[in-house]
Amino acid sequence: MRARIGSPRPRDLWLAFAVCHLWLITLNLIGPTSALGDVTGIYRWWMQQGLGGGGWVGVDEPWVYPILAAVPMLIARLGGGEFYGTVWMLLVVAVDAAAFALLLRRCRGRSVRPAWWWLGFLVALGPIGLGRIDAITVPLALAGLLLVVARPALAAVLLTIGTWMKVWPAALLMAALASRRATSRASHAIVAATIGTSAVVVA
Repeated sequence: MRARIGSPRPRDLWLAFAVCHLWLITLNLIGPTSALGDVTGIYRWWMQQGLGGGGWVGVDEPWVYPILAAVPMLIARLGGGEFYGTVWMLLVVAVDAAAFALLLRRCRGRSVRPAWWWLGFLVALGPIGLGRIDAITVPLALAGLLLVVARPALAAVLLTIGTWMKVWPAALLMAALASRRATSRASHAIVAATIGTSAVVVA
């Protein structure tokens, strides 16, 4: 009997995930098309400036990003200045893995083509798929969309966090509220979670 196309074992999908991300990391570290310029240059400099007492972007001076964008940038600083780019990519892989696990769980009993599409999208993006703040907000947004029906409040928290990093996930929040599938209870949960998360951020 032929195996049904689009239904590989989970370990095959995780192997593909690992190969995809190892390839992107390799291209960024030793390839001719590294996309870590913003990460190792601008992001690292912003964090070094703040830690060195020169003032925090978004707090002491205007910034191009919402304030929570500084969180992954600061986490990457745990590796020190020399390994900033490496820690950043490992952080992205960890967030991607969490979203990928949720995606596979959502695909259980269904086609896993969405998982293959996402990996294909990352491969098509190339090194830049790990080299921008959007590398953090995209998996957050994906997780939020996957949870919006079953766990609307948690979905709203994730999308709100993403919005406080890069603004565009706000459009997904609005779409979730406007969806015909959104019940009154779900809509109230989304609004409450959005307001609550935002209040914590600005407090």
